[in-house]
Amino acid sequence: MSLTEKQERFAQEYVVDCNATQAAIRAGYAPNAAQEQSSRLLSKAIVKARVRELQEKVAERTAKTAEDVIRGLWREAEQTGVGASHSARVSAYGLLAKHFGLLVERHEHSGPGAGPIPTRIEWVVVDRPKDSDG
Repeated sequence: MSLTEKQERFAQEYVVDCNATQAAIRAGYAPNAAQEQSSRLLSKAIVKARVRELQEKVAERTAKTAEDVIRGLWREAEQTGVGASHSARVSAYGLLAKHFGLLVERHEHSGPGAGPIPTRIEWVVVDRPKDSDG
């Protein structure tokens, strides 16, 4: 059994952004039924296999590109002499440090005055209607 043309388009579109609903719409499925249709499509073994195959191809291309970027950053970071830029070197080292997890961005979430975030729990009691039987 092979994919229909629409199923193939869905698989191709899905690997773009992993948004199943939008992929279904871009593949030509009706927008008002796209969410339900995309769920059905992703549950089909043949569609899942095709998506996996396409994702592997993307991963192979991306890995090579990432490797090239890292090599380029290393060259820039270590470049000295004529044509070398101190700011480019610092920037390249900073990007490499982030890539290797040496610089971790932290986002602290706190309430007013750096204190705890205020929370409030409210319970609402609702009277249950009495049975007509009494």
